[in-house]
Formats: sequence, C-alpha cells, structure tokens
Amino acid sequence: MGWRVILTQGFKSTAMAEWHKLQGRNWPEHLAVDVVIGTPEYSQWATYGAQIVCPFPEAKMINREVGGDPGSQKGGRFQISYTPPGQTAEIIMGGVHCSEIIDKETFKEGEVVAYIGNNGYVNPPPTPAEAYAGGHLHLSYTLREPGQNGIPHDPLEIFNIYEPFRGKDSGFEKDITPIAWAMGWSKEKINEILNMVKKAMSTGGT
Repeated sequence: MGWRVILTQGFKSTAMAEWHKLQGRNWPEHLAVDVVIGTPEYSQWATYGAQIVCPFPEAKMINREVGGDPGSQKGGRFQISYTPPGQTAEIIMGGVHCSEIIDKETFKEGEVVAYIGNNGYVNPPPTPAEAYAGGHLHLSYTLREPGQNGIPHDPLEIFNIYEPFRGKDSGFEKDITPIAWAMGWSKEKINEILNMVKKAMSTGGT
C-alpha cells in the first residue's frame, strides 16, 4: 500500500479543545485541518520531513517563524500569500509544526516552502523513545480583503489533500533532527557519522 494523505482533524473541530484547556490554552475550535502522510501504522516516520510545496503560480512569504527542536513549544510556522488575477481578496496559506522553513521571499508553484515537523503543541508529544511522535501539518486557509482582517476558511474548499503534489523523497538529512534530539547529539555529529558510513561503503569498508 502506498503512502497517502490522512486527515486527522477537520476544520472547526472541537475534539482537542479539552486537551488544550488542560494545557492552559483557550482554543475552542480548530481553524485549520491537520494531516499526516503514510499509513495509520507508519505515519509518524513518513510524515516528518515531508515537503510542503507552493500550490500557487506565485506566492510571497508574509510570515516565517522558525521552530525549536522536537518537544519544544516553539512551533515552526509560515504563511504565504497569493492574490488571483482580477480579484482583490488575498489567499493566505499557513502551516505550523514545521521542522524547517525555506528562507526566501517568493515561491513558484511546486517549489518547497517548508518541511513537516513535530515541534510546538502536538499530541502525542515526542519523547526520546518516540522522537517522531506528533508530527503533522496544521494547514490553514484565510481570505483577506484589503484593509480588513482575514477570515479563516476550510482548507479543503481549495486544496485536494487526497491528490497532493508528489515530489521526490526529501532524504534522510531532513529526518535527522528528532534522532539527534533524542540522543542528545548535534545534527553535525549525526552528519559526521553518516559521512563516515558513506565513505566506508564507497570504499568497500577498507
């Protein structure tokens, strides 16, 4: 069975309201959708490090906040905006819990904007034994007229998560952070070990 996108929490869901309340946050509604990638059994490994790409002909980055390591309450988040020709309302796509966000101002359709992670307020939270736990994309869609506050809408109105953009695998280097965090090592240390292994394999272990 191939990987697929799985909806884990819908727009305006109240399923997590009590959990957030216990954490001291008054978030009665979920004004986004949550998705993971893979199969129900293997989603945490397939989800972390997956690409989030620009779905618009051209978009500009209007908000970029780099997150912390897994387990950190600082969730990496971004917002990109696009105004269709002949329209005044600005479409704003947002993502939260990103492990990495590309540092540039504009994006073309299909370009990588960020990578899915598990920092910020996720449930279940990652632990050293389950370093990839909680990984998902919190995807939001807002319409904003000039001079007005944006109005949240269900992202499924415009995004078909069941036919997502399928790019190439992002590679093991995008999966390193949880392993490094769990082992108390730096990403540089993990990369050093990986390079030693690659060198040994390329020389036949001699």
